[in-house]
Amino acid sequence: MKTQVRFKTFFMAASLVILFLAFQASAFAATVGSQLNQPEAGWKRYDQKDAAFNYMGRWTIETVSNAFYGGTQHDTAEKDAYVEFSFTGTKLRLILSMWDTTSTDVSVIIDGENQGSFSQVGAKVRKALWYEKTDLEDTAHTVRIINNVNLVMTLDAVDIDENGTLFKTPEVTVPAAPQDLVAAVNNVNNSITLNWNSVSNATKYNVQRSTIAGGPYTSLAASVSATSFSDTSAEPGKRYYYVVTALNTAGESQKSNEVAAELEKKSPVLKVTINENTVKLNDQFTSYISLENVSNIYAEDFTISYDAALFEYVGFEEIAGYKVFNEPTDKDGTIRFIVASQGEAYGINEATTFLKLNFKAKAMGTGKVDAVKCRIADTINEYDLDEAGCTEDSVTVSNPDVNRSGAYTLVDLAIVGYYHGKTLAETDTVNHVADQTGDGFILNDDLVYVVNQMLNNPNYSPNN
Repeated sequence: MKTQVRFKTFFMAASLVILFLAFQASAFAATVGSQLNQPEAGWKRYDQKDAAFNYMGRWTIETVSNAFYGGTQHDTAEKDAYVEFSFTGTKLRLILSMWDTTSTDVSVIIDGENQGSFSQVGAKVRKALWYEKTDLEDTAHTVRIINNVNLVMTLDAVDIDENGTLFKTPEVTVPAAPQDLVAAVNNVNNSITLNWNSVSNATKYNVQRSTIAGGPYTSLAASVSATSFSDTSAEPGKRYYYVVTALNTAGESQKSNEVAAELEKKSPVLKVTINENTVKLNDQFTSYISLENVSNIYAEDFTISYDAALFEYVGFEEIAGYKVFNEPTDKDGTIRFIVASQGEAYGINEATTFLKLNFKAKAMGTGKVDAVKCRIADTINEYDLDEAGCTEDSVTVSNPDVNRSGAYTLVDLAIVGYYHGKTLAETDTVNHVADQTGDGFILNDDLVYVVNQMLNNPNYSPNN
């Protein structure tokens, strides 16, 4: 019995030790800036003297027994010196020496992407965990550590996945020039799309543009990963010349073949837009006035003509940045507006609504709001728009007949007569539309309206 008790006591004590050590490992996991003498569980360490490291520039090997991992570390005080290596796995740690005079600007580049600029300055710590990345894809990665200043940069060791492998970065050659560059013009979307063949060892492409055949070219997009690019900044009516180069860590290729493309230059348009297709009698609707296909326009002088038999002009609404400077007067369905921008920022360079006109539907039928005599000006010249550039839009005013039969007849007049003198709320609004004028009351004007619609109904037999 005593032996069993002793064994049980020993087992419990051993379990507590294991739990304590596990707690210690989790509670005191290494953090950036702390000393890390050995790799933690799940990690594997490679000394900086491993053949996988490729040191470029002037480097020295510093030897201090027991101070560095493996007894040595690499140092460089040369600006632009770097060390490069590759590994497989999902995580990376860089181990080095930190003190108050080390490099203040070190770049860590993983798979061609700059992870940022970091400083090695800090309290004096040997075998310090200086950099950590743990969210990489489980594949091969290339790392380059660059010294950006003439101060000492160090490297002592590298930790990676325990199942990963460190290996020398394969030599990369400058890619070949992209082939078969072609351009497609989309005048609807105002874009020019470029396509080219993939280059086997390219990581990015540089799209370049010029307004002169043969260049010189300026970079339009320097980090394109696909083999196509859409230029949405091209100006209509201007001819552009494009080339593409391929890039990787070894450098940039020669230029591809040159292609030329030009967007169609569209004529300026003063556009009239009514959002509704139909409105009810006495409803208000808005006609939006905008300019399209223009550049740096700061003033407009135009006349609006509308169907005065169907619509009543209610007034205009100004839009911030644009002001009406004349006193628009309605003359039998025509109104003139003179508008100017309020500052440089309100020059019109794309489709822009600069004025709203409000109307009220007063009679049944289809009518239009039409822009005529349209003139626009930039800061140098003024231009008259042609007939196609002064647009129009239409809207239909409709009302259901009183009993919703589809035509006005004497029955409709009888129903309105029945409700005469009442308010809309006092009528059977489910089956009848007695308030034909939309003012909330059933009065003589509703009767007059119905009679006029009866007289205009060709299917009402007394009219034949």
